[in-house]
Amino acid sequence: TIRPKGYQSTIPPFQFVSFDPETEQYLTAYSAPIPLETTTGSTNPGPARSRPTADDGFFTGVENILGIKTSNLFEDSPRDPISHWWHIIPGILSFLLLLQIIRSRILPLLAASKGDPDILQAIDMLEKKEADSTTFLRKAGSLIEESIPEDSRDEAIRQIIASRDEHCFRPDKSAPDITDVQRQEIIRHLRQRLIKNASALILLTSLVISNVEASPPPEPERNVLLQAEAAWNTKAYRLALELYQTAHENRPSSSDILYNIGNCHFKLGESGLASLYYHRALQIDPTHPEALQNLQFIQKETGAILPTATGYQNWISLVSRDTYSTALAAGFWLILLAVLSLLQTHRFRRFHRACLWVGSVTAIASGTVLISYPTLSGFAAHHEHVVMIHSAPVMAGSSATTPEKNRDGSAMNSQSLFPIAPGTLCRLIANRGEWTYIELANGLRAWVPRNTTCPVLPVSAIPERF
Repeated sequence: TIRPKGYQSTIPPFQFVSFDPETEQYLTAYSAPIPLETTTGSTNPGPARSRPTADDGFFTGVENILGIKTSNLFEDSPRDPISHWWHIIPGILSFLLLLQIIRSRILPLLAASKGDPDILQAIDMLEKKEADSTTFLRKAGSLIEESIPEDSRDEAIRQIIASRDEHCFRPDKSAPDITDVQRQEIIRHLRQRLIKNASALILLTSLVISNVEASPPPEPERNVLLQAEAAWNTKAYRLALELYQTAHENRPSSSDILYNIGNCHFKLGESGLASLYYHRALQIDPTHPEALQNLQFIQKETGAILPTATGYQNWISLVSRDTYSTALAAGFWLILLAVLSLLQTHRFRRFHRACLWVGSVTAIASGTVLISYPTLSGFAAHHEHVVMIHSAPVMAGSSATTPEKNRDGSAMNSQSLFPIAPGTLCRLIANRGEWTYIELANGLRAWVPRNTTCPVLPVSAIPERF
């Protein structure tokens, strides 16, 4: 890719060289410079354009990469917190429904304490046995006194005890008249009180788990990050690279540290290694915006071979990948809420079934689009990704993998086609001695020297120097 560096106000003059046979001399003439004016776009109204890609001039005028992530990279706020906050609403609703299902269906089976395993059996016998009102109140009162301490009784429990004492132990009082509805209400309240402590324990555990956050890095790791940042600011890029590699050993899952390592390689003139570490950062965080922009900038600068999108992929790429991800999450939330609602209540079942169908269709459609969404690395599996860390010519011919070599070390009878730019992402097919068989994003397969490629995974592997 040939492009002028920076902005140009004029087109340079052309040089004309001719030979005068009469004077037997060469004559050189120059044309006048041609003024160059740039415009931002046409004034005529037209159809709206989609977001430009790297080939549409997205990096016009951009002459460098984005800088490193600072030492507080583990404490950075979310890039788009609003896009994640909406999960709180369906999350709370799902939690409440799940808690209600556990309280009404599961915990009653597990509510008996180890000290008195017959509590639930006593409640069941109280519910099934057709006793008169006096006997029912006596058994209910005895169960309360055995299972619920005095300080844990609410007003309804105390009312049951008071009713028992008033009607069951005084000969001058008539027998109470308790209907079946009142009996079921008393039994239901007893069940709830017996499992209340277990429900509170589950709620407390859930709150503790939800409040667990990633701890900041220890002080020694922070010192290494501060030293690397200081080396970067003083343009000691080799020292900054070594310090960031040390920090990466302590934090192998940090995409920001991998991104900073890529920046150091770029400043050292190693575009291929910079692309490698940008790809590794994207393996951990596929939405890392700085790594995506710097990678596209390097690929544009070096002329790396990129995959071509089909018509269908161009159509679905009009909408951002995050939008499809949000739709997929919304579909799953709708499915979960519909299933929990169907398990919990018998009302509005048609509405809940409709929500289940809508959520399923949304999730399936969004997931299908996400699988087909065009990406820089979608033409191969993750474990097959290799990056050209050094420019190398594509070799054709089976003799490229034979041990017979010329005096200069090159393979005999092999044909050099064209060089592959550093930073090009390839698919690894096979390794054969000092050669690697790769497939480019455009479908071309060929042999390249093995020391010019490096696999993306594992992200902790340090490539050999070439």
